[in-house]
Amino acid sequence: MDTLALSQSVISRHLAYLRNNDIVVARREGVWMYYQLSNYAQSELMPLFNFIQNSSANSKKVQADLANVSKVNSC
Repeated sequence: MDTLALSQSVISRHLAYLRNNDIVVARREGVWMYYQLSNYAQSELMPLFNFIQNSSANSKKVQADLANVSKVNSC
């Protein structure tokens, strides 16, 4: 949530949309939900993900988000 500067409810809605459209799958462990790309997304959407990654490589917003991810992951 900190990385994307979005509220928990907004992120939950986005994840529900992704789940309902078979882009991610989820599993619950206690109170925690874990998400990963679905098999469909991994096989069918990977060219799109690669295109987005390559075309946004010079985006200042993307670079700032990646820096925030690095900060969160280092905690």
